[in-house]
Order: sequence, then structure tokens, then C-alpha cells
Amino acid sequence: SFGSGIDPFVWGDLAMSKASNLQKMLEAGFNVQAFVVIPARVFDDFRASLTGEISAQSILQASIPELLAREILTLAAQLPETELAVRSSLADEDSAQHSFAGQLDSFLNVQGTGALLDAVRKCWASAYGDRAQAYRREHQLSQKIEMDVIVQGMVPAEISGVVFTADPAARDSRWMVISAVHGLGETLVQGDVNGETFRVNREAGDVEGDHAILTKNQLTELVSVSKNIEKLFKSPQDIEFAFIGDKLFILQARPITTPIYAEHILWDNANITESYSGITSPLTFSIIR
Repeated sequence: SFGSGIDPFVWGDLAMSKASNLQKMLEAGFNVQAFVVIPARVFDDFRASLTGEISAQSILQASIPELLAREILTLAAQLPETELAVRSSLADEDSAQHSFAGQLDSFLNVQGTGALLDAVRKCWASAYGDRAQAYRREHQLSQKIEMDVIVQGMVPAEISGVVFTADPAARDSRWMVISAVHGLGETLVQGDVNGETFRVNREAGDVEGDHAILTKNQLTELVSVSKNIEKLFKSPQDIEFAFIGDKLFILQARPITTPIYAEHILWDNANITESYSGITSPLTFSIIR
């Protein structure tokens, strides 16, 4: 157990959007699928074209003005893929304090101009949805909404998953936690399926838990790349990945918002076992002092 008074790591404020994180990884040489960003200004201009109160429903019911639609389609036309992933990217999303995980909508296997414009509009609307608004109220965030939308070529994943470069449940920096599924990972990220989950010791490489989806080579590369992404952002990361064969793609990375402890203390009752024979805790030590 952890001793009382142990301070968790205090990481730098990495209040960077999902799009910014992708760009930083791309520039650092990680294998990130090509993407374009529909800037927040386009969303601002779209909202300015609406009448009445702005809500998820009013966004979904409105058509994107022709000039804005043309700008979106021109940006997306730079991508070689015909199947696209369309993802939200809020200004205050994926920060060290607030992840917005599961609060906003993303769309996969988007094909055609009409479907693309529809997916962009649905991403915008999700920022005003009940889940996102409740999250803002719970965390006392500003109601000012700034959102980019990421349009990215689909990765036809054979294996997908998530890596936590530190164990967020145990708050333990010595272990990575990896979850993996066959095919696309959206069901895993949304919590619809469990996949297989196991822990990897960062130093020794020991594995706790059954794992059959990832090969030894895939696991070795994934652990190595995840450590390097953590170094890039200077904090423990929540990383989404995909494999096609042995080729690893990084889909996104964001800080783990759970505090991770910098040191680990074993509370031992070796010198007091005759008087205190039960489980030793910080409270026990505070009494005998």
C-alpha cells in the first residue's frame, strides 16, 4: 500500500489538443497516419450562421454553408485514402487534468462527401451533447467551446488497443497496462468489449496476465514505442494503437489524468509483530510513534 503523505508526480500542464499531440508525434517520427485538421474557425463560422440558441439539435438540423463545406472538402481531398476517420478535438480535451474520454463522438469508415460533412457536423454537435455538457459542469470548466475536427485516413487494423504507460488503477509507474482486441479498437475504447488486458513490467519485461492477441515482436515494439512517446510528452500516457501485420500505427496519445505515485513504500511489521500482528498500515505506524 502507499504511505500517507506521499505526493504523486506533478506533471507539467500539457493542455494540448488531440490534433496538437498527433502533430507532435508525427514530427518526432512516430508512425501516425496522415491527417488534416478542420480548424476551430470553421466551427465558429458555422455557429455564426445559426439562428437562436446553439444546441446539439440545432447543429444537427442545420446545413453547413457552401463556402465552409467547400473548405472542409478541400482539406480532406489532400488525403489519399477513400475511407476516413473523423474525430473531435476540443481545445481543453486530452489535457493532463481533463481527458473528455468517451464524452465526444468519432466516426470511422466514412466514405463520400455527404457522409464526411455529416460526420463533421455530428462531431461539432457532440460538444453540446448531454455527456460533454455534464462533464464540463462536473469539472467546472468554461462553457466556451472551441473545437477542431481531425480527418484522418482509416487504418484497416488487424489488432487495436490501448496502452497506459503507468498503471492508473494501482497508480504505479513501474507497470504498463495493455488492452488489445482483434480488428478496430473503437469498441474497446468505448467500453463495449473487454478484449484482453495484461500488465508489463517496464524494466524487467515480465508480463502479468494472459495474452494471446499480440505476438512477442509486436509486444516488444509496442512497449518500446510507448516509452518513447512518454518521453516526448514528459508524462505517463494513454495511447491508442493499431497493428497491420507487424506495422505499428499510433492513433492518439493523451496524458493519464490519474495521479501516478513517484515512490512506493512497503509497510512492514517485522519489529512490532507481537503487539500489532495484523495488516500494517500508515495508521498503525502513526499510533506506535
